[in-house]
Amino acid sequence: MNILADTRGLIALIDRHSDYHQAARIYADDIIVPSTVLPEFDHVATNLVGARVVRIFYASLATGETSYIAADLADLEHAFDIMDTYQDTPIGLVDASLVTLAERYSLRRILTLDKRHFLMFKPQGLGYLELLP
Repeated sequence: MNILADTRGLIALIDRHSDYHQAARIYADDIIVPSTVLPEFDHVATNLVGARVVRIFYASLATGETSYIAADLADLEHAFDIMDTYQDTPIGLVDASLVTLAERYSLRRILTLDKRHFLMFKPQGLGYLELLP
């Protein structure tokens, strides 16, 4: 089963000091990292756990040990539409792009600690999102 990961979900996965680390590790083999998460992840994780740990994670992407999925321009356009739909809420590109990719690839499961935002989404064709851990 494949699971899209958002920034905080990935940080829980690599940060051994996170309260959610053990729970996130359970899903490690099923994680898919969306391209739109990487800039935010890089900034936050580098400051939190250090560049060495982040580079080890990136090596797992480069070798295919961790799955990766790229958002294309149509995905970004749909993410912008989602942001417009929820314009009264602070929904950013990363969250909106995860919903877009979930819809595109029929992936209902998301590794996230940001349950408040993801619970309000109504993804097309999925009915609901299953939020982990």
